[in-house]
Amino acid sequence: GFPRLGRAAAPASSLPSSRAFSPNKAKTSPFSHLSTITRPAKSFSRCRGGRRYGDVCGRGGVAVRCLSSPSPLEGADPTQVELMREECILVDEADQVTGHASKYDTHLLKNINKGGALHRAFSVFLFDTKGRLLLQKRASEKITFPDTWTNTCCSHPLYRPEELEEGENHVGARRAACRKLDHELGISSASVNPDDLLFLTRILYKAPSDELWGEHEVDYILFCQKVDDPTTIDQSRIEQRVCVMMRRQFDVSFHHFCLFVHVHAGLG
Repeated sequence: GFPRLGRAAAPASSLPSSRAFSPNKAKTSPFSHLSTITRPAKSFSRCRGGRRYGDVCGRGGVAVRCLSSPSPLEGADPTQVELMREECILVDEADQVTGHASKYDTHLLKNINKGGALHRAFSVFLFDTKGRLLLQKRASEKITFPDTWTNTCCSHPLYRPEELEEGENHVGARRAACRKLDHELGISSASVNPDDLLFLTRILYKAPSDELWGEHEVDYILFCQKVDDPTTIDQSRIEQRVCVMMRRQFDVSFHHFCLFVHVHAGLG
């Protein structure tokens, strides 16, 4: 298995402070081989959103890759395709911010296998008042790990000021988690807010989904015991939801990450 980042729950003060990404430092970046993500933009092509899939586009003086064409996303659910345009936070193994790249680029297995595209993520484990964990089954339309059972909510902080913020309690990741709890499960900030989420640790996680996609993340593990069962659900994101006991056995397909945390966090 992969080691816990920084010997598990390393305090934020022990980590180097985040720094703004500079294109001039791309050659020393751990992602220098993904030069199309980090080098200054030289040209622009207009199409959807002012860009054409497959072109290198400038954003704030830094070049990032748009969705390439022809694309593995052809025929995919339009909502999921649009989500792949979101900008993830690139980091090194010490969780230092090194830049940003689209969810598409950070989840392509060919980029992951080159040793790049490491980015921040979070995983929420939401328990009800009886101590049962709320699981979700990922929708068939999902591009990575479709039709697998996983913990309550897994996603990514985005490259935006409120979710880049770190601080002693990792508030940026907790804000991102609340955003996605609302998006995926209809659990509003009135039910679960950032202060309700307990940061446990960070882990370095890597796994393939199929021959095209995978994950390579510094993952923030967040626990909460507050809500019983959400009343609304976005069916394009998940197939089913169910509260179960942690130790109960299932003959179903689980997301690699859920099993990884189950074993390495001593939950089994």
